Amino acid sequence: MTKIIEMTASVDNHDLKLKKGEPYYVLTHVDGVIGLTEFIDAHIKTNPIIQDGMMSTSDKQTIINLVNSNSTNQIQINDLKNQLNGSKQIINQLTQQNNDLKSNISSLTQQINDLKNNISNLTNNVGNSNNITNANISLSEAEKARLAFIDDNKKQI
Repeated sequence: MTKIIEMTASVDNHDLKLKKGEPYYVLTHVDGVIGLTEFIDAHIKTNPIIQDGMMSTSDKQTIINLVNSNSTNQIQINDLKNQLNGSKQIINQLTQQNNDLKSNISSLTQQINDLKNNISNLTNNVGNSNNITNANISLSEAEKARLAFIDDNKKQI
């Protein structure tokens, strides 16, 4: 808080260029303000000037540690970004492999269905072949019976 004190000239003062009754303000030196040093010490912390610069060695080390910590953190962030990009590539590769497998499964399913149809056709053909064989057997038996009949008839003649 600033306190401004206004004074009034009681007489004409040619040295200060003031006329009687004119207001003026007192200019004072810092050392003239009682209690200023204690106020500053209580509210504003200052470090004394040290030979190696404007800050203490421990303050410099603190700043160096902060900078190094930030550098280390940035390196870790970059490493994590690289790992993330690598993971994305692996996911893309696995997705492609999954799509390829789905395509292969679809193709194999079609091949299995084609094989089932072929087996069904072969089964039908085997059935037809058995019928032909049975028919041939039946014809053979009929032929044998005819020959036997002819033989019997020849004997009787």
